[in-house]
Amino acid sequence: MLAELYMTTGRLDDAHQVVLEMVASDPNDVPVLVTASQLYRRHGQSTEADATLEKAVRVTNSTTPSSHIFLLGNELGAVEKWADAATILERVVDVTTDSSLTRKYLHACYRSNKFDKALAACHDLRDKHGPLEFV
Repeated sequence: MLAELYMTTGRLDDAHQVVLEMVASDPNDVPVLVTASQLYRRHGQSTEADATLEKAVRVTNSTTPSSHIFLLGNELGAVEKWADAATILERVVDVTTDSSLTRKYLHACYRSNKFDKALAACHDLRDKHGPLEFV
């Protein structure tokens, strides 16, 4: 995405312009909202960044592609919004699969004190795989 390229190369004003156009074009596009939030945060605008992430959470639904859900969950975790990250990642994780996604979900559950969810996932993993060295 052009905005991400601009961000990577430090052209934040250009990235901001592109993201504003993209948000105007489709205000419910989760990846665009995640990028907009990242850009706001890099500009030191935490309130706008958080509001944009909250909007991304609100606009997700049953037809939102799993890759968009994963992207949003990653960003929520990156900014330590653990409860939201756990809730979002729960929608796409298969807790019987020992994967990096399952571990991200478990980490978000631990960090947000959702120990009941984490324990249930750990039981599912153990039932399927036996004792694991790392979870």
